[in-house]
Amino acid sequence: MSVRRQPSSDARIPPRRWWVGGLVVIAVVVVAVVLLSGGDDDPKLTFVDGAPDKGFPLRGNLARDDAAIRKAADAWLADDAREDDDEQVLDHDDDVEMTALWAGRIGNNEVVVLAEDRHAALVTRRVDRDGAFSVHGVRPIRDAEDPRLVVFGPAILVDRRAEAAFSPAGVRPSPVAPTDGLWTTRGAYAATFEVPEGGLVIRNGLPGYGGERTAPVAVVVSDHTSVWQVDDALMTKLLPGSETFAPPAYQRLVAATAIDPGEDGREGWDRYATTPPELRLVQDQALPVLGRTMVLTAELGRNADRLRILAATGGSTVAGRDDEAESLPLGDDESGESFGGDPPFAAAVVDRATQARPYRDASVFVAGSRAIRSIEVLSGTERTVRPGPVAVVALPEASAKEPPRALGDIAIIGRTRDGTIVVPGTIAR
Repeated sequence: MSVRRQPSSDARIPPRRWWVGGLVVIAVVVVAVVLLSGGDDDPKLTFVDGAPDKGFPLRGNLARDDAAIRKAADAWLADDAREDDDEQVLDHDDDVEMTALWAGRIGNNEVVVLAEDRHAALVTRRVDRDGAFSVHGVRPIRDAEDPRLVVFGPAILVDRRAEAAFSPAGVRPSPVAPTDGLWTTRGAYAATFEVPEGGLVIRNGLPGYGGERTAPVAVVVSDHTSVWQVDDALMTKLLPGSETFAPPAYQRLVAATAIDPGEDGREGWDRYATTPPELRLVQDQALPVLGRTMVLTAELGRNADRLRILAATGGSTVAGRDDEAESLPLGDDESGESFGGDPPFAAAVVDRATQARPYRDASVFVAGSRAIRSIEVLSGTERTVRPGPVAVVALPEASAKEPPRALGDIAIIGRTRDGTIVVPGTIAR
């Protein structure tokens, strides 16, 4: 792979004897043949400076450092070439045009963000160690000419008009701030850079078609970072300064949305989707048995064609506490599926176990979308009706003496505001 540069028109051969000049010319020709063997048939690497008409001009304080950008590109090419053929994202047999989106220095790192077709790479090197560039991550994007949003684990690149704010889920997080649109950890002594668990809320959404923007977007950062369109209720809760904002809310959000990609058939925001899937807040409040609980509805599936209830409990503002936020499995434990209807409706058996009475105080947690007006639970001869969309119903003493997996006599139905009856596909136990 060669990078062609035109020679300067001011180049001159100093006055020498003609035969010396001839030897120099011959030597140059020989070197050119060695370096560029294959001539015009060699694959060429070319660069484009950002996608300014889509909100992504080339930014960063190294934006004019062609040498650094080229070295970063060479590192990506070399790293990709080491992958198996079916894992490679670059074409090593044809010309490659890379879009340089960001190049700058953060702490002790030189950072370059490159895009090619439908992938972007985060390439870095440690300046204090005079190291070579290495690939820190490769992620799918919509298109190099229209990135819209570039999300890596250690950094997130937003468009130049994005109105964004980051909120950490941790109690004592590293400070996070943007540098020319690249959000990552900032600190004078930071040897590495990353984005800790939390959420980046983009209040004015992502660039869309015709100059319009999408609904507000949240990038939920965790081991399974995901991108969502969020409704006003959830956005308000997640923005710093709001009356309901608190780190435990982000802890519950992270726990609820940390879905294994293999479980739901998608990896974050599908790169071919026009907009991210929707995430809506059902409620976030204290419930019997469970304590503070966040309930959400989420669009899942490869085409965002399946609704699912997500839930998480716990959260703390004190470092080292045991009440960490935990996801609350709903539906079938083994498959991870919950009722995929519209509206979604799911249930799980929960209990406060003790060694003496392992199934004492068994209850059933039932949750649906905001369309669920009432919830009815039948266990044995007892019938309990609670207002929707979320309820925790204690099971009778007779049922609580049995293991939750043996509770085969539970029946649960939900009624929507228009009278439609829905049932959960399975009950997690």
